[in-house]
Amino acid sequence: MGRLATLATRCTNNIESLEAAYDVAQHCLEALEVVGLEEIQPRGDRFEAYRLLRHTDSTGEHWLRPLNTSLFIRSAKELTSAQELSLQLLDRIAHRTDEAFRLPVKLQRFADEHGLTRVLYTTVQAIGCILDLTVPPQAARKNFGTRFEEIVVAVLDRSGVPNCPLTLTVPVPALGARYRALLDRVISAQQRESDKATDLSEGDIVVSIKTSSKDRMKLVFLDRLLLRRLLRRPKLRYIALYHNDVQRAGRDGISQTFVPNMFLVCSKVLGDLTGVYYLDPPQAEADERFRGRLRSFEDLRPVAERIHAQDT
Repeated sequence: MGRLATLATRCTNNIESLEAAYDVAQHCLEALEVVGLEEIQPRGDRFEAYRLLRHTDSTGEHWLRPLNTSLFIRSAKELTSAQELSLQLLDRIAHRTDEAFRLPVKLQRFADEHGLTRVLYTTVQAIGCILDLTVPPQAARKNFGTRFEEIVVAVLDRSGVPNCPLTLTVPVPALGARYRALLDRVISAQQRESDKATDLSEGDIVVSIKTSSKDRMKLVFLDRLLLRRLLRRPKLRYIALYHNDVQRAGRDGISQTFVPNMFLVCSKVLGDLTGVYYLDPPQAEADERFRGRLRSFEDLRPVAERIHAQDT
């Protein structure tokens, strides 16, 4: 268990860069290959692409998070090669110089085959699996959420997209009060000099980063409504980034935590968000009503490229 204990420490420490996240994930995946996991097909056919993992030792059974086998890269060797291509892709985006931006054939094929999404999904899930194995459930969830946000920020940084956390304090003169909002990230065309502000710039994009939309979907729409009203910016852009919306249900089942009707009602009454992006999108993505509303992380690439276009 010494190796797992060491990995548990690494998975509960802050991640400062994408390379650091990739290194941790590599060691996690190598450990998962030898630790002895039982793979279980969840009951029913709705989540046939997913597998449940179970580890049994002297202390009993340990259930791990559901894995989407169409996204998860099982081989540590394959992950190493894919990670290198992902870094090349993000570096190309970061150093683009004009609108006629084109990728080399190898990187374009990697992008077309959802390579970046698969690398990021495997990275966060490998870390999450080690957390599931080594720390109490509540601590595992908390640490996983923090690691996920750090990895998303590392991707933005590697892409050359200026971003920062922001504490926004907006005066509300009519009430003699102030509204305080802790924004996960704000993407700006220009780097901010402070992580505190009383207003947002015209081109800013507010980013909410969460592992799941469970119990949070209404809050994202409400936060955007408040900011638009208080800042008097009716066109303020607001995007949500999620890991996935599935969880283990019972002993051998999987359930979806995305609530389709809630999302549709909020979108209809309060207006669509600028974008909702998932590493592992919910199955509702295939429904015509959600087309263009639920997107893959790869669809963030044009956002990064537009930021660079504003900067040149």
